[in-house]
Amino acid sequence: MNLLAARAVLAAVLAGTVPMAGAAPFTAAQIMSNFNAVTIGNLSVGNSETQGPVVAGGNLSGAQVNINGSALAPVFAGYGDANAYGNVSLLNANRQTVYAGGTAGGGLSGVALAVSGYTFPDPVSALVQPLLSLSSAFQGMAGTTVTSLPMNNAILSPNTTVAIGGVNVGVINITGAALDGASSFSINPNGAALVVVNVDASGNFAYGGNFNQSAATGYTLFNFYNALNVSLGSWNASILAPQATVSDTTAINGFVFADAISTSGELHMAPLNAVPNLVSASTSAQGASVPEPDSLDLFGISLIGLLGVVSRRFPAMRRDRVWRRFRPQV
Repeated sequence: MNLLAARAVLAAVLAGTVPMAGAAPFTAAQIMSNFNAVTIGNLSVGNSETQGPVVAGGNLSGAQVNINGSALAPVFAGYGDANAYGNVSLLNANRQTVYAGGTAGGGLSGVALAVSGYTFPDPVSALVQPLLSLSSAFQGMAGTTVTSLPMNNAILSPNTTVAIGGVNVGVINITGAALDGASSFSINPNGAALVVVNVDASGNFAYGGNFNQSAATGYTLFNFYNALNVSLGSWNASILAPQATVSDTTAINGFVFADAISTSGELHMAPLNAVPNLVSASTSAQGASVPEPDSLDLFGISLIGLLGVVSRRFPAMRRDRVWRRFRPQV
């Protein structure tokens, strides 16, 4: 398959126009806006909570975990508040719905409904593939390269932006070592509606500094595309970490996609504001006579623009088992 054909296929997957192994054509934006976290494997939250619906491709567990469905109930038909394609155990679900492809038991409490042996309407790949493709597409984008940061009060800011669907997207490329060199940092969007920070941190990445900028949750997405372990403290941004086990000791405010999550901190529902911004910008550019498309679908379609700035083939996932299981079906 040549590069143009590969771009076309990935564009279709991102836009949700290519069904994946018979699954519903979810877009990455739909998934990120309707769930707090999605994992390829297991999702374990310690003596803490997740404040939005979650999906685990493996097992779901956590002592004293509250699934706070009032934050945002999922709109995907056939999914509950706590969803696991494997087993669910040790879960206080706060009067919410629990679906387990395996067994829902072993310490469950406070649930409104718990179903074992549940057949989900879609394979887990329907939720995983769009997020894998999104991470890979962002990884391939050129942007502002940051080689070092000051130790205190560092600022990450894109020097340039690219118009995607009429919206400015800023991309920052940085190594894990450079990011870890700052004991505190903040994000300056510099006119970008969405800031994507690609972090090259093969192996383990642990950040013990301060990233307490609450406003950044609405416009910042960190893409740890090649990390195998990501350990954080307080974090105010959404995360794509398709190969990593993600953990935090305080709270992650934003959507999390990872190979696995094993954390003692909280997961807080904080969708990106870039979804409605893209609708507003795109519809105004097209003219008032054009009906306003669904906000989530438009974000997926607008991501086709990413492919125009990709200058190299998307690298294969380093963990072969992930790529073999969820490679696009074309």
